[in-house]
Amino acid sequence: INVGTIQGTDNVNIDWPGGAAKGHFYFQENDLFGLDDDTPDNLIDSSDAILDIASYMVNQNQLDWSLEYEYPNSEGHYNIYSGFFLTYSSPCDTFSVSVSPDTTICANLPLQLSASGGTQYEWNTSTGSASDVLSCTTCPNPIFTGDSSRVFTVQIWNNDSCSVVRPVSIRVKDNPEIKSLSISPTLCGLETGALTIVGQNTAVLPLQFALDNNPYVFSSTYTKSFSALDSGFVTVHLKDGNGCVTDSVVFVGVSNPTQALFSANPSTGAAPLNVNLTNSSVFATNYEWFLNEEQQNSNFSNFLADTSGVYEIELIAWQNDPKCADTFALTIDVYDSLMLQMPNIFSPNNDAVNDIFGISANIPISMKYLILNRWGNVVFEGNSKSSQLAKFVSIWDGTSTGAATASEGVYFYQLEIDLIEKNDKMKLDFPIKKEGFLQLVR
Repeated sequence: INVGTIQGTDNVNIDWPGGAAKGHFYFQENDLFGLDDDTPDNLIDSSDAILDIASYMVNQNQLDWSLEYEYPNSEGHYNIYSGFFLTYSSPCDTFSVSVSPDTTICANLPLQLSASGGTQYEWNTSTGSASDVLSCTTCPNPIFTGDSSRVFTVQIWNNDSCSVVRPVSIRVKDNPEIKSLSISPTLCGLETGALTIVGQNTAVLPLQFALDNNPYVFSSTYTKSFSALDSGFVTVHLKDGNGCVTDSVVFVGVSNPTQALFSANPSTGAAPLNVNLTNSSVFATNYEWFLNEEQQNSNFSNFLADTSGVYEIELIAWQNDPKCADTFALTIDVYDSLMLQMPNIFSPNNDAVNDIFGISANIPISMKYLILNRWGNVVFEGNSKSSQLAKFVSIWDGTSTGAATASEGVYFYQLEIDLIEKNDKMKLDFPIKKEGFLQLVR
């Protein structure tokens, strides 16, 4: 549709030859008003450069237009298109909305965003996905958590399904980084631990350092040391000149050089037996002694074992604090003249070393025995006795009943020991029964 021809100089710049036409108008409440020599109709002519195209746009939502020279073959074309304007009214009434102001925060610090004035909301960002950094994308007040700057747009709809779009810019500053942590353990019972923190030299000065909930302390360098620390977990806080904070949890260990130690002489013997104790503990100044769970004095150094049995001696030693105590224990086996020795492991592999499970006795004995496997089945049984000269009584060579070779593993033994020659002076009741576990290794 040819809508007219623009030519000539506009009335308002008549003194400027070649000034061409300019459209003068105002548009209000969907009405077009012409000014000067411009008329608001559906044609243009000469210096009238205002065109109302409403009648051409019935049931259409797309406009194709072009501007051509009236005499395309003539020379001397010099017209310059300085600008064209399309003006229209939205079917939506304006409505008032508000959004969060542009903000600068530290990385990974939660920030509450807000939008109001509508009934529906949708948050978007041109960098990545909004759902990755917002707690929700269709609510008015999402929470932003991220480590890089973002620009969001929030589209806000009202009850008439009309919407407006508003931008929100969030600038994210990097948090400072801890380059290294050096930890020295504390001495048990004292507060001698130390911690040195080194911040990354890209951090903005001045830096501030703090431990746990204690106040921050400034440092003009990237390093800060703390001393007089107790053992345990410590939270390290590093704050840079932007106010951004990095936290780290470290553990200050404990060194305990205290070692409880003593020796007993003799370590076994027949009753009555006088036992002397030598305390050789290191880094200790306080001691608690126990004999068969009964506490003794701190200078306990000897005792008399006047009856047979097992005597358990325990020493608890510490320095500075009882919580730093170390414990050491020995047992003294006191017997009534008869002394038996037996292993808890043997290896019947025919190498002439520890091939037979048996008992060494200091006097002649007779013995009945049973060897049982882990399921309680008897794998070997028999009788043995020693002579006046022989001190070792053989019990088992590692074979099952019927000469089958027994497999490796743990076995249970039951022994009944008696004296070949009775001695009324002995304080033991015979026969003696013993049982325990034995390991066979091939």
